[in-house]
Amino acid sequence: MMTAQLTHWLLVVALAQAPQETDLLKYVPADVDVAIRTRGLEASSKNLVASIRAMDPEWGNMVEGMVAGPMSQIRDNHGEHAASAPFLTFIRLSEAQGGGPPPFAVVFLAKDYKQFLKEFVGGKDVELKPQDGGYDAFEGPVGDASWYATKGEGIVALGTSKGLIADIAKKEGKRLDSVLSGGAARSFFVGEIGVYLNAAALTSRYQDQIDQIRQAIIAAMEQQAGNNAMGVEFAKEFYGAAFDYLKYADILTLDLNLADRGIHLAGFLKVKADSDAVKSIPTLAAGGAEKLGELPRDAGFYVYMNMGARTFDRLQGMSLRMLNKGKPSPELEKATTALHGVGRIESTSAATMDKGMKSLSVIRVDAPQKFIDATIAVLRAMGQDNSKFYKSLKIEPAAQTHAGFTFTHVALEMDFDKLAEMGGNNPGSAEAMKAMFGQQAINNTWYGTDGKTMLQVVAPSWDAAREMIDDSRKPGDHVGQTPGFRSARAAMAEQASFLMLLSAQGLARMYASIFSAMTKNPDLKAPADMPKDPAYIGISLTPRPGEGYEVHLVVPADAGPAISKGLVPVFRGLANPGANP
Repeated sequence: MMTAQLTHWLLVVALAQAPQETDLLKYVPADVDVAIRTRGLEASSKNLVASIRAMDPEWGNMVEGMVAGPMSQIRDNHGEHAASAPFLTFIRLSEAQGGGPPPFAVVFLAKDYKQFLKEFVGGKDVELKPQDGGYDAFEGPVGDASWYATKGEGIVALGTSKGLIADIAKKEGKRLDSVLSGGAARSFFVGEIGVYLNAAALTSRYQDQIDQIRQAIIAAMEQQAGNNAMGVEFAKEFYGAAFDYLKYADILTLDLNLADRGIHLAGFLKVKADSDAVKSIPTLAAGGAEKLGELPRDAGFYVYMNMGARTFDRLQGMSLRMLNKGKPSPELEKATTALHGVGRIESTSAATMDKGMKSLSVIRVDAPQKFIDATIAVLRAMGQDNSKFYKSLKIEPAAQTHAGFTFTHVALEMDFDKLAEMGGNNPGSAEAMKAMFGQQAINNTWYGTDGKTMLQVVAPSWDAAREMIDDSRKPGDHVGQTPGFRSARAAMAEQASFLMLLSAQGLARMYASIFSAMTKNPDLKAPADMPKDPAYIGISLTPRPGEGYEVHLVVPADAGPAISKGLVPVFRGLANPGANP
């Protein structure tokens, strides 16, 4: 008994002292531009197959066949240890010569230096040539080019970059573990594969090329403007802002987590500490989005937003801003300024776009009536602006009362032909809009408040709107009780400023409706044999004050059957109009 206990203690101590994946950072110079980590090619490939197979067995078998050959070659050419050991590979782009790829270095968790190198070069004995600085040169596994290697406590480093290996051998100087911390580190070490980008160095080094790409994209947009000048102006503004934001970026990390529960991609953008971007982070608050789970379960999209009114308007009104021709009118500028001045907004919404739009939003804002008045003022002003996209606007204050709320009714008669013209008259665009908004062309919205909370309901009639409100207030059958919602939500950040859950089945129905209208193919329908239980794809954005932004994209395993039996057949039906999904 005593012997067994002693053995257990010794094992615990040994494991505690063994190098871990995070220890690899201690050997990597801090000035590398790109670093990629993996728990081991063998484990990562197995988990990739498992995650895809959990979604669809046929897809899993296909991926397994794709990775089997390369993994076999790696084991044969470089040894079992190279195929299974965790490693971190990295480069300095400044070391690239002659237009070719830059030399690289790789740090493996390994103990036996010479044995590992022997296996790595294919099993032949390695002649090590000691170099000044405590590292070795040797004939690499391909051709007669020189490779370089060094060792540390529980690690072997090798590669084609003499400079990187020499820096590792110095065992001094600033290392990547001193740079990669906080949220950026968390989004690098969780899953099977992690990616690190020194965004500040890359944007500085390639600023001229980035400017050239920006100018080329904008020039291409302007050439294609045609009748879609407004859409092009919006796209130019969007891409321009994205390029501008690059100058604030310090570090970007990505992490891919693969398991039989699905696929989870996490990212973290760390912004420069002295930049304006850091100051703007507090305008995006974070909340738990608990109320999202209390909405009805039959919607296609669930969205949570917690942010300042200006940012909220930019996201919610993105499609309307695409319609704005040039400088807005003074009336529209005044109305927009009033809307942006209502303070922080927390919105919880459920929406469906299938043969007409229906949505329910529960909005918390300091002055609900002020927000309603400002929203309606923007719509009124757009009717006097060159961005007018509707034939008529009818506003009925205090049109309905229900559940303690007083509702203003706003009826917009959509001008689908004008919208299609504004969008460049692309084939089928008017039909696609009718499929999304409904053939009746009247968009009915009810804005209500009880003085504390605001409700915004889009429905074809007041009876339908009232039913949606009542369903949201009933205890029982809410989306938060479904396994698909719970699994997707649990994989994302607990707190978020923006969070969206998209029903895979809802997406299939929406696209089937749009594609059917665009192609005038009534046989293009969402498959009837999609899984009955809703499955969700999740996206979230979380601001981290003083650091940057954390992003998650989650595709749970239970979304796989809905994608393979729903979305894939619908898109296949679009590509092959004669086929019925």
